[in-house]
Amino acid sequence: MPALLAAAWTSFNLYTAPEKWNFKVLVNVFGPSFFLASWATGQFFRVKKQALVEKNLSAIEQRVEGVLSRIEQQARDFAGYTTGTDGFASFEPMIREKGFIELGLINLSTYPVFDVQAEVIDLDEAIDPDKGKLWTRHLFHAQSLYPSKAIMSAYRFDMRGRQRLRINIFIFTRSGGATQQLRVDNSGDWPLIAVRTMNGDQVVELKVPEAFPGYDPQNPAALFS
Repeated sequence: MPALLAAAWTSFNLYTAPEKWNFKVLVNVFGPSFFLASWATGQFFRVKKQALVEKNLSAIEQRVEGVLSRIEQQARDFAGYTTGTDGFASFEPMIREKGFIELGLINLSTYPVFDVQAEVIDLDEAIDPDKGKLWTRHLFHAQSLYPSKAIMSAYRFDMRGRQRLRINIFIFTRSGGATQQLRVDNSGDWPLIAVRTMNGDQVVELKVPEAFPGYDPQNPAALFS
């Protein structure tokens, strides 16, 4: 290609020149033209090859990143499914029979939870610390709970003749702990239920009906203090 370009340029100059060329002039025109065409052609193919190499390297990098991401996700899944890492379960209040509040343990996370232990204390229970009478700890245990599964009626509270229920729930699993605070107002025709759930120090659930007595929209957490 450089030779053809140089020959074409030399021929054009030869036939358009006002006087005839000798061999020396012909070489002086063809030589630099050939060199320049060779350099330009080389640059073109070098840039094209470099762009192709960079494109291939980018494709390889993307594939490597994809493989690493899948490996990392599989490692997380392996740890999650075998040890319960990042698994989280909490209690959900249910009304399946009028006059009773039930708590079902539900796992809505991606991974299972293992060695679930829970303690519930009723804050309205009469206590006398000076005489060693403290809140009764109502215990619950489950060996495992897999994702999208539930244990119904883990706790059951009789609300007949009772206007309110204030309980704190402490949940311990192999992967960590959580705290739930449940407040029930039973003064109306139908119970109003407020729930705050904390996974460690992080609030993961806060549900308070607007009609709940003492509810402050500017400070909903005050209801659980």
